[in-house]
Amino acid sequence: MREQAIGKAGGDLKAASAECLASAAAATDAARARGQETHVALVEHFQRWPQEIPFAKEAPIAEKAAWVAAEADRLEGDVLLGYEADAERALADVQEALLSDFVSKMSEKFGEIRDRLKELNRILERRTFHGMTYRFKKSDNPAYRDLIDFIEAFSSDVNARTGGLFAAAASPGTDTARSRATAKVRELLAGDETDIRRLEDYRLYFNFDIEMVGADGEVRGTMSGKIGVGSGGENQSPFYVAIGASLAAAYQVDQGDGASNGMALALFDEAFSKLDSGNAVNCLNFMRDVGLQTMIAAPDDKRHLFLETMDTVIDVARYNETELWTDITYTTEAGRRLLVDANPFRDGPDAFLAAGAAA
Repeated sequence: MREQAIGKAGGDLKAASAECLASAAAATDAARARGQETHVALVEHFQRWPQEIPFAKEAPIAEKAAWVAAEADRLEGDVLLGYEADAERALADVQEALLSDFVSKMSEKFGEIRDRLKELNRILERRTFHGMTYRFKKSDNPAYRDLIDFIEAFSSDVNARTGGLFAAAASPGTDTARSRATAKVRELLAGDETDIRRLEDYRLYFNFDIEMVGADGEVRGTMSGKIGVGSGGENQSPFYVAIGASLAAAYQVDQGDGASNGMALALFDEAFSKLDSGNAVNCLNFMRDVGLQTMIAAPDDKRHLFLETMDTVIDVARYNETELWTDITYTTEAGRRLLVDANPFRDGPDAFLAAGAAA
C-alpha cells in the first residue's frame, strides 16, 4: 500500500504520507460505524430473544463477531429448521379450515335472515295499517359489500376448483371482490376482540327497513323515511311491527309453529296511544302471529280494544291514595268475536254511518 501511495503521489513522500493518513482515518471511521451497527443489531437480537449475554459490553468487536459467527452456525444446524416448511403448510391449512368454516357459517346465517324476513312478510301481508301493507326489506351495508358478495357466492364446488377460498388473496396486485374480501377477513381477525365480534355479527352486514305499500303495489314510504314526518299513528305502526319482529328474533321464536324457548313476553306501557282501533288490533294480532305474549298497561279509554284482543284484562283503581281495587276479566274467543262485531270503530266512521242509514 505504501508503494501505491508513493506512486500515486509521484514520489512525493509528504503527499503520500498525507494520503495514507486520510485512508487510515476513513477506515477507522468505517470500522467504528460498523461496530456501532453491530452493537445495535446485537441489542435488538437480545431484546427479541432474551438470553444471557455471553460477552461484556466493552468486549472488542472481534470477540462479538466470533460469537455471532458461532451462533449462526449453531442455528443453521438446528434440526427444527428442517420443519419450517411443514409448519408453514400446517399453519396455512389451519387458517384455511378456520376461514372456510367462518364463510360457511355466515352463508348459513344469511339464509336464516332471508327465511325469517320471508316469513315475517308472509304474516304482514294479511294485515293493513293506515290503508297500506308493510314488508321488511334488507340492503347490503356498503362497508361489508365485498364480504357479502364473496360469502353469497361460496360453495364447496367453487372452493375445490379454485384451490382454496383464500388462494386469490395470496396473489400480489389482485384487486377483486374476492381478494378485497379475504383481505378484510384477515385484517379483522388480526384486530382486537371488537373487530372479531364485528366480523361474526351477521346482522351488521345489512341495513333493515320497513316498506309501506299501497293497494296498487307501489311503495309509499319507509319507516326510516317516516321518522319525524308522518302523523303520530303513521309513525307508531311501523315501530310496533319492528319491535315485535325484533323481540321474536331475540326470543328465537320458531315461526313455523310459534314455539319459543321461554315466555316470549312483550311489555308495553301506554301502548297504541296514537293508533285507532283497527291499526292497534292489527299490531296486536301481528305480535300474536309471531309468537309473542303481550302484557300492556294502558288508560281506560283503550279497555274496549283489549277486551277484543287480550286473554285477560285487569282493571286497577286507587281510592284515597291508600286503597286499591282490582277486577279481573277473562275473555273467551266467542266473547271477543261478539265484541269485535259490535265495535263501530273497527270499520271506520263511513261504514258505521252507512250501516246506520241502512237500518
